[in-house]
Amino acid sequence: VVSKLLSVRPVVFFGLISYPLYLWHWPIYSFYRSIFAGSPDYHELILLLLSSFFLAILTYYLIEKPLRNARNKYITAILLALSVFGTGLIGAFIFHINGVKDREINKSAGEYASVTDVYNYYKYGELLRGGICHSVQLTAAISNGCIKNGKHNIFIIGDSYAAALFNGLSHYIDNKGSDYIISQMTDGNAPPLFVDGKDDLQRSVITLNNNRINEIKRVQPEVVLLTWSVRGTNGVHDKKLAIDTLSLTIKKIKEASPDSRIIFIGPVPEWNANLVKIISNYLSEFKKTPPLYMTYGLNSEISEWDSYFSNNVPKMGIEYISAYKALCNESGCLTRVGNGPDFITAVDWGHLTKPGSDFLFNKIGNKIIK
Repeated sequence: VVSKLLSVRPVVFFGLISYPLYLWHWPIYSFYRSIFAGSPDYHELILLLLSSFFLAILTYYLIEKPLRNARNKYITAILLALSVFGTGLIGAFIFHINGVKDREINKSAGEYASVTDVYNYYKYGELLRGGICHSVQLTAAISNGCIKNGKHNIFIIGDSYAAALFNGLSHYIDNKGSDYIISQMTDGNAPPLFVDGKDDLQRSVITLNNNRINEIKRVQPEVVLLTWSVRGTNGVHDKKLAIDTLSLTIKKIKEASPDSRIIFIGPVPEWNANLVKIISNYLSEFKKTPPLYMTYGLNSEISEWDSYFSNNVPKMGIEYISAYKALCNESGCLTRVGNGPDFITAVDWGHLTKPGSDFLFNKIGNKIIK
């Protein structure tokens, strides 16, 4: 019975094309994943399978059968052996040189791989104005001109995430030809919250915030702009408790400078590793340039914080601007504003680069400077 079943013409035909089918199915599947960066659905899988069958049939009739029926088997065997050996040599050479250099994907991968120290590459300290206006003593901040006393003063307070806003805001003001000025009192790991904890220089976070309130009282800024890393060491990691803690800061600011607008810029997108590393991993896994907006490697926790803040911060009588909505859309969050590592939006997992900060304020600047 089995022999009769196996001698049926359709079964025999399937047996004839089985080896070419075996050879074709995996390259087609891998090619799909490389192009579309994901697994095929049910209907696409059927199309891929039909394509494999079609190519297997062509391979059998145009290559395998003619070679099998060739008159000079010896020459055919030599030619086949040489072609296999030559293909192997070409593959080994390409592997040795880490891919074809002229391929755009390999150029891009090389550029990102060359960034081994993100903080040095993106001039992190300079970006935050470290040692000048960020993480300095109060006397140094005043002598360095970090705290302005004039009309149209925007006063930034918070941690290093707040400091990363300076470049974008300054660039936006310059482009608009506006007469707004910026004050900055930011300190590493010191959110604008009255919580127990030490900043990067082992100073009391409560003391730092008292100093900020005192300077706000002294200069009476038009706008107080604040933000912080919600996942930072000194951040309050419970959403409701974070709102309750923020309310004390808001109360103190309003008492110190009743006419100031208080604007809370919500958390920026964060990634599960350095963004350079995320993009490098994407290039390595999918062999294609990542989209400008993507969810690959994106930390989903930040969108939950943004939604919670959006609903609850306005109830406190202050303005809330969603940085997350400005930097993200339905496809994910912005990874870069141009091609190459110079244009990515985050220094590490979250701190905005200059291009990232510029992009953000091009989106939200008109909500601050009216």
